[in-house]
Amino acid sequence: MAIYLSSLYGTRFYGPDPEFNPGFDVDSFSARSINYRTIELTWNQPTGEIEGFRLLKSPYGYPSSETDGLILIDSVTPESSFQDSGVRPGEIYYYAIYIKISGVWVPAAYTSCLHIVDHNSGAWLWSRLPIHYRMLRGSQLTLEAPDNVELAKFMAVIGWGLDRVRTSIQAARFAADPHVTHIDLVDNIIAQLGFPEYPGIQALRKRSLAKEGAAIAATRGTQATIEAAGKIISGWEIELRRTNNLMLTVDRSQMLHPLPFNWEPSKRYQPGDVVRFYDVSYKCIAPAYGWEQCPDGERRANQWWEPLLVEDGNTAAYDPDSRSQHGWQGISFTSGVSNNQVRTTLIQGPPRPGDTRFDCNAIGVRNTSSTTADIGARCLPIPVGRENDPMIPILHGIPLEEPQQWDPERAYPAGSVVLYNGRLYYATKPIPAGIFPATSESPWFAVGKDTRYVINVSAYTHQPHLNPGVSPVPASVFLEFYDEFGNYLGREFGVTDNRVLDTFTSYLQDNPNQSIDALLTDLGGKQWTNQVGQFVRDGYTYGVAHPAVEGQRALATINYGSPNAQVAVTFVSDAPQGQVQAIVLRYASPTSYVRATRTQLQTVNGSTVTTLVTYSTPIQDGDRLTVTVNGSNYTVMRNNTVVATASSTFNSSSTIFGLSVE
Repeated sequence: MAIYLSSLYGTRFYGPDPEFNPGFDVDSFSARSINYRTIELTWNQPTGEIEGFRLLKSPYGYPSSETDGLILIDSVTPESSFQDSGVRPGEIYYYAIYIKISGVWVPAAYTSCLHIVDHNSGAWLWSRLPIHYRMLRGSQLTLEAPDNVELAKFMAVIGWGLDRVRTSIQAARFAADPHVTHIDLVDNIIAQLGFPEYPGIQALRKRSLAKEGAAIAATRGTQATIEAAGKIISGWEIELRRTNNLMLTVDRSQMLHPLPFNWEPSKRYQPGDVVRFYDVSYKCIAPAYGWEQCPDGERRANQWWEPLLVEDGNTAAYDPDSRSQHGWQGISFTSGVSNNQVRTTLIQGPPRPGDTRFDCNAIGVRNTSSTTADIGARCLPIPVGRENDPMIPILHGIPLEEPQQWDPERAYPAGSVVLYNGRLYYATKPIPAGIFPATSESPWFAVGKDTRYVINVSAYTHQPHLNPGVSPVPASVFLEFYDEFGNYLGREFGVTDNRVLDTFTSYLQDNPNQSIDALLTDLGGKQWTNQVGQFVRDGYTYGVAHPAVEGQRALATINYGSPNAQVAVTFVSDAPQGQVQAIVLRYASPTSYVRATRTQLQTVNGSTVTTLVTYSTPIQDGDRLTVTVNGSNYTVMRNNTVVATASSTFNSSSTIFGLSVE
């Protein structure tokens, strides 16, 4: 499902690391009743270097984690035995040993013990011996001789064994009771009810599932039953929402196999049936039977059949509520044409070999309005009236894993990938806590400076599908991005890449305050020029650019090559008092350009600063300021929300853009 198989960059699998071997003899860990009040546990000491040793006890089942149960021992150098006196006769107790290695607690051994009940079997056996055996004779010649103590001790040993048997028999009476039976038998009950294994869940959850399993199995598949099972297994309240796409997949564009069955002369066909005949697909238009009413085989229509070269919107995977075809939905990029007016359909049927028409097995997209528009199709079906529902991308989207910041208090296994000062580092071996990635002696290996995702998408396009006389139109793939809360972030088209991007993370390790002058951007290969003062790169958090001297004016630019562009920057922190931060637009000289500050869009002409528009919402720390300039039109957005529009022809031919703090 989705991308959950392996971690980022495919360096290691999720779940417990198989290389974590505590070097512990599991068979040595045992528990036994040594009297009616105490259970004794014994084990062999673990080998190798360990950071912690923990002995846990639970009355419900084997502890599932290092905190699941009562901690009896928590030490680095434990003894090799423990006597547990906090036990009650007739109950089963479960024990586990967890060992801490490289900052991670791993299970080392499990055992259990049915604590013996004192049924007073020794006294019962003693009372049934003849009295002359119970009395010590020796030098005593009277009936008042004392009890035979040695014989009484011997009978107590036999009585101890009998108490063990009676305790086991009593426990066996409740073998089918999931509340009290041994946890291993609970696993058997769950398996008999047809449920899969649930490794790692707490014992109480298992016992609840075994108790309610019969009722759940009787109504399995229903929403209420799935919610009940999820609640029992997880211990959390469960809410299910139905969705058209029930399974995440990295290939949302895949379609049902379009090949129909071959035509058969002995079968009676009705209108609407689809068949293959000589590698050509046909749709039945009138009742047909036998060779006299067969398809012609030359992709020509007759009174019974027509070649299948039509768009079909009524397929098994068609969803009329979301207007989606195999998970596809029409979308309009032109104002005045709604998504409802863009129709997506499936064109079925393989072409005949050598046929010049490649209009089969494809997604068709059609503009049904009377207005010329840019249209497309996306595999995120949005039902009517739920265009802004954040649950839609959460349910239908493919999640992306974000690299984690390096934590000085955490130990990392080999293969871990972390982010430190804007760079990615790879753990070449298990690394204890506190080892900085950037040191020369560090076992961390720098794998890159760019934390952006590299996503490969492709599509084969062909026009026209149904109208050979229509001129082809450009087509390209696009991706839409949403955050973890389902909020729309933006759209990227797979066109010829003319974008420019700098993450400000490619600074030299030995020179974290490197001037950006003459350096190239990470994407686009554009060269920075410090026009006023000096901007430097800094590895703060994910990488930033700031003036080399705080409080002094700094302005840096790049030549984009076009006066029309979309320019964006994220502000980390505000400028010193008395200064403003800005995006520089259409720069001509240090005294002639347009600038977008945190609050206003302005023109700078000599010593005159003219405000074109004030934003409806100012830009705060952490906000993304985006300015789109096309001709004389300016659009300003704060986090993808338009906060201002303006019009100006000032420096309209300039192709230079940049940053300023002044």
